[in-house]
Amino acid sequence: KGQVVANIWASDPSWCVEASFDGGKALEMERFECYDPAAQEMYKSTEGFDHSYIYPSPADHFYRIALPEGARKVTVTAKDRFGKCYTQTLTIEK
Repeated sequence: KGQVVANIWASDPSWCVEASFDGGKALEMERFECYDPAAQEMYKSTEGFDHSYIYPSPADHFYRIALPEGARKVTVTAKDRFGKCYTQTLTIEK
């Protein structure tokens, strides 16, 4: 709550991940570790799985930044170690 979180698969500490709000200045996002909510949902029951030992574990491919008051759009840009950029813009719903 109160944060923008980017889930960037295959990222590593050498990536540069930034967010800008409403076309403003790009700000560095903080890399952090947490449980992937999608994995938690997917593996909440191992019934029907071939392997019962599969379970969610903490992942370090998440980035966060505080959501400024009144922000309407966020653009996240991730640049990998080779200089390739990935960008996504989302409208913030209140």
